[in-house]
Amino acid sequence: MTPELKAALGEAYTAFMSYKDSYGFAGRSGVRHSLRQLTREDWAQMDAEFDMGVQLYSDNKNELFRHFLPRWLEWFTEESLSYPFIYGHLWDLASRLNHARWLQWPPEEVEALRGVFKAWAHQELAKHDGEIPLRFLLDIKDDLSPYLDVWLQARPVEVAQWLWTIDWNEHADAQKWATKPRVEERLEAAFFADPDSAQAALLSRSIELVRSLRGL
Repeated sequence: MTPELKAALGEAYTAFMSYKDSYGFAGRSGVRHSLRQLTREDWAQMDAEFDMGVQLYSDNKNELFRHFLPRWLEWFTEESLSYPFIYGHLWDLASRLNHARWLQWPPEEVEALRGVFKAWAHQELAKHDGEIPLRFLLDIKDDLSPYLDVWLQARPVEVAQWLWTIDWNEHADAQKWATKPRVEERLEAAFFADPDSAQAALLSRSIELVRSLRGL
């Protein structure tokens, strides 16, 4: 875990510290760990006794969800990125965030979550194929621009490939981002760094693509 991500998680704990397990699910199921020491086994124990998924969805104010959210974020950012993980933890977290309308929460809470997602994206997009992180980021319906900027700086060739896979009608925010001058500038920098490379033709076509999106 990078220092940036660790600091962002600390901010998330601070932002959500006012929310409590007011029903005492942890204590009533025999869990003795504090929130920051809560294990997956503890959660499984609580879930077996109280069906925590039902409890979360029946909490209209999402206070229980927000109480446990920082610890879940810690778990999810510790996971290795693999396809089973996509369809399990990541999809579940995105679904719960959308159900809770996280983008309508108080600004300090939204920004704390964005800080975690951006730091996580910075960590993962710099070393992995971008498909898995971007699928999650698309699912949570946030503005993609900050996350795409991270990926573009770290792996411009992957971004050049990704630009050809996007349904621009479905992802207007991605199209808006792609038309920013900084996108063309970064792709050009990657092209001129090694114009004879195997990726040069792809970068060249992608530069033309973003220019066409801008109407040039």
